[in-house]
Amino acid sequence: MRHPNRVASWLTSGVNLTLEPGAGFTTAYFVHPRDVTPLLESHGFRTLRVAGAEGAVSIEDRVNQLEGDSWQAWADLNYRLGEDPSLRGACEHLLYVGAKLTISAGISR
Repeated sequence: MRHPNRVASWLTSGVNLTLEPGAGFTTAYFVHPRDVTPLLESHGFRTLRVAGAEGAVSIEDRVNQLEGDSWQAWADLNYRLGEDPSLRGACEHLLYVGAKLTISAGISR
């Protein structure tokens, strides 16, 4: 690892800074999975679902070769694992589905 302190920084601050243009991942903020729902609910969202995507069974080059029943079995397993809150930290991405209260002309929806 060329920059060993980066991982410690990600874990404490959530911030990833691009150190060299074109090298590595972009500048980003990584929120801890436990903080996703409270963050969005604090901004007026009602949580409908949170699921992990590209999780514990995601091996992109292998998955992209699957077809038919093998693809379906992988998709089903990935879906089931993505629903498990204890595995969200092992996922590459989280999917948050929420509804936002909107007020229009004095009518709440």
